[in-house]
Amino acid sequence: MKILQIDRRGVTVNIWDTPGEAAKALNLDPSHIIKCIKGRRSKHGGYRWVLEDEPDKSEPVSEGFKSYDYQGDSAILTAKTEKSITSLEEAIAFFEIDINKWEVERFVINSWDVSGAIGKKTNYQVKVWLKPKQVTLDEVSDDLLHALESYIPKPLNITRGSGIITVELADFHIGADVRDLLRTPDFNIGILEDYLRTIVNVVNSYGAERVVVNFHGDFIESITGLNHDDTWKSIGPGMYGAKVIILANELLANSLLSGINNLSEINIVAGNHDRMSAKNTVDTYGEAARLLAWLFTKDFPGIVINYDKLILVRKIDGINHIMTHGQHGISKRDVSKIVADYGDSKLFNLWTEGHLHTRTYTKVLKSKLAEYSTIEYVSMDEQKYRKMVLPPIFTGNFYSESLGYAGYAGFAITFNNGKGIPNIHDYTL
Repeated sequence: MKILQIDRRGVTVNIWDTPGEAAKALNLDPSHIIKCIKGRRSKHGGYRWVLEDEPDKSEPVSEGFKSYDYQGDSAILTAKTEKSITSLEEAIAFFEIDINKWEVERFVINSWDVSGAIGKKTNYQVKVWLKPKQVTLDEVSDDLLHALESYIPKPLNITRGSGIITVELADFHIGADVRDLLRTPDFNIGILEDYLRTIVNVVNSYGAERVVVNFHGDFIESITGLNHDDTWKSIGPGMYGAKVIILANELLANSLLSGINNLSEINIVAGNHDRMSAKNTVDTYGEAARLLAWLFTKDFPGIVINYDKLILVRKIDGINHIMTHGQHGISKRDVSKIVADYGDSKLFNLWTEGHLHTRTYTKVLKSKLAEYSTIEYVSMDEQKYRKMVLPPIFTGNFYSESLGYAGYAGFAITFNNGKGIPNIHDYTL
């Protein structure tokens, strides 16, 4: 029997032969589609899923059935049944609650006897309130240690080349699943893999003898699934905890870094989304980024890998690179003061960061006024520094679009023009 994919307006947008076929085409979880068909889940991927010529069981049902009501960052499950339910454990089994994703906030069980023609029976009314489960550091640590038991270093590609280039990357938000917004492009793991393949092809087209990759943080969308109250609604199935850290490492190591010819150095700074806690006041260091940096040392034992939680300074082919993510107060300071603290007066200083999910370039210009009948501005670019907010890999979600932010995915490549000044190539993905 066919499976109907129904949008929020009640319109059937597609018909599929199997849950697996739909899940593969849309990058969804087939088990969640099956739960929708059976009435155990209201929606998946923003759609209702029902069998053709059968009633839609994903809507609240009448007495004798289960009801699943998802409201923002919570869910309320209710049921009236003759099945004996006398404990929380029995309620969890009855509703088939995924305890890896949900935490029971409270529950109520009522029962009453009813006499009829066939004798007395007991009815049960059950109500369970759920909230997204917060992942603990112990759980993350245990899963990562288990994954490391069979760790194998990644291969490197060594080819003939000339020159040195630096690849500037920011804001991956791995684990995010965004679709059907008005201005923000869709984003999921499949789209990210396509982006990474494009980046590798562009980088290798330069034929460089040495390639340095600068990561500017926000590798992960959310470790806990609770960065904001509704973060869990825009992450992929199971994309939290150790699973998303392991996935981030596999994607970046296999689909990006190991494909780059003559990779020689990896530099990493942490972003605000790389925190191991729900609130940014608990983990201000972005420990997930430090963990990824450590995993890269296992992936590429012969590569220079540098990490800092705030700011990283590296001299690369005669250019002084100053890197941060962009969420801290230091990014709001005057660029000249930052260069005075972290720069090199003998070199051109290039300050790069991410975080804003939009491209921004800042140069300090010396202006001279010459007044005639009108005012003429003559600008002289004399400064040996520049600030650049990098294009993001991940362009945003409902939260960022609601704040008015939207842009195009991209990355940058920088290199010395031979005169000690950086050429900057901005690529749109």
